[in-house]
Amino acid sequence: MRPFIVERPVAVDVTAGASAAFSVGVDSSEPISYQWYEVRSGRTFLIEGATASTFETPPLSSMASYRVDVSNACGSTSADTSATVCSSPPVITAEPDSRFPGTDEVVGVSVELAEQANYTYQWYRGRTGDTSDPIPGGASRVFFVGVAAKTSFWVRVANACGSADSDTATLTRGPFIDKVKYSDVHEVREARTTSAALTALITLSPR
Repeated sequence: MRPFIVERPVAVDVTAGASAAFSVGVDSSEPISYQWYEVRSGRTFLIEGATASTFETPPLSSMASYRVDVSNACGSTSADTSATVCSSPPVITAEPDSRFPGTDEVVGVSVELAEQANYTYQWYRGRTGDTSDPIPGGASRVFFVGVAAKTSFWVRVANACGSADSDTATLTRGPFIDKVKYSDVHEVREARTTSAALTALITLSPR
């Protein structure tokens, strides 16, 4: 069986003048060979000596793209990755919204950024700056959550140049209808049409 890539090399951000490190994980029968390439303008250029499952680039001053080929006696497979040279920390342009989700509603809490790059995300419960309660799996720009009680969330966005913390978003479980009392049903006749106006008195209570 030809090699199967189980861990693809992750795209990264680095600061200008720093190197990027990549690795690839493979499920394959032995022996396995690796070859890394640089990709420029759609063409691939072999990197001499880059023949291991890991690869570290030379110091970078601009974005660079790479490919790794993994081979055995049955065939080969490849994976692409890239390194972006950041110039500034993330900039949050739209903060996560506070809202009132319904009874069983799962809502998305998200942030918008000045540009989409190789950012990392971590959502937390609590007020902005409190990192004591990180949310497992809350590692993307949009975080989906069901709310059973009033809960606050915030996210830290980071790249190689720094990080930015969002404002606090507070989600409060919406009100429930305890009872509905119908009253005052009126018939309104105009020419040949008849309509009914129904006034509903609704009592709400939060839970």
